Amino acid sequence: MNTFLSKNNHLKSFLIIALASFATGCDKQINTVTTDTSFSRPAMIEEIAASDVSGLSFTGLVRAAQRVELSFKVAGKIAKINAQEGVAVNQGQLLAELDDYEQKIALSSAKTQFSKAEADYQRGLSIYNSTQAISKSDLEKLKTERDLAKNKFNSAIEALEHTKIKAPFSGVITKKLMNEFSVVQPNQMIFILQNLNDLEVVIDVPSKLFAEGSRNKNAVGHIEGLNDIDFPLYYKYFTLESEQLTQTYNVILGFSDLKNQNVLPGMSINVTPEANSTDAMQISLPLSAISPDNMGKKYVWLVDMDSKVTKKMVETGTLLGDRIIITSGLQPQDKVVIAGVNSLKEGDMVRPLDSEGAK
Repeated sequence: MNTFLSKNNHLKSFLIIALASFATGCDKQINTVTTDTSFSRPAMIEEIAASDVSGLSFTGLVRAAQRVELSFKVAGKIAKINAQEGVAVNQGQLLAELDDYEQKIALSSAKTQFSKAEADYQRGLSIYNSTQAISKSDLEKLKTERDLAKNKFNSAIEALEHTKIKAPFSGVITKKLMNEFSVVQPNQMIFILQNLNDLEVVIDVPSKLFAEGSRNKNAVGHIEGLNDIDFPLYYKYFTLESEQLTQTYNVILGFSDLKNQNVLPGMSINVTPEANSTDAMQISLPLSAISPDNMGKKYVWLVDMDSKVTKKMVETGTLLGDRIIITSGLQPQDKVVIAGVNSLKEGDMVRPLDSEGAK
């Protein structure tokens, strides 16, 4: 009898343990399947899209690399114009002159005063060195008067020179805006001079497309009216500030070969960048996505398939407005938090924001 009761008690204990284990297993299964997203943070998330410049084209403008607006530095009446539109001129050639009567009178007077002051100083210096019949303070006064007269003389020479316009480099007068006997003001444009032997192309490239790797590239240009000719182009430089309205950067390219064609400033040109597989794709992110660690390195918060964030170290390149080039650490289709990154920590759950708020 006792043996039967003992076996019965053991059976009950086994059933209780089995049922408890089953219940616990069910609870675990339920918790795994249903994920509570009420604690996820709203976040602005950007999916990485590389800037592929291959296959793109940009409309540009041909211009002279050397070009200048020429003007007089003083006001006056134009006495003579020695160059017309379309005429080639040499460096240093006199292009135009103002009526310089007053400047010549002033120069003559300043020269006379300087000559007298120089003679007075030299005479006083000789007396001081030989007999000291004049004091050192009197000698210093003569020297000061000489120096002032010299400065006035040099200013008069410069003022006379400002009545002339000379070509700063060899080129072609592409525009003449004033005629002889016209009265002009200081810095009023008279000519536009351009060097037609040194041409370049300027194109506007959106900041999201213009990447560090797209520089140091070659390109091909097609000029309107000369579409059957490929003009090889090379990268020269780009402007450091973007256009405020268009958020584009000016990229300047040079001609490798003009193919003996009559290419002129102002011509429209279609530019197609040449890119290879190693540098065609470039990645950029808003500056707000980048965080520094205590070692001076940079990282971003990467969003995984479970909407959890993890720290990802990156290397950065050129700054382009409010975006920066990512040179390593990310791949296309990666999802990155781009705002509110300072409040995140490893493993946080996030949910994307649309244009109207949290989803």
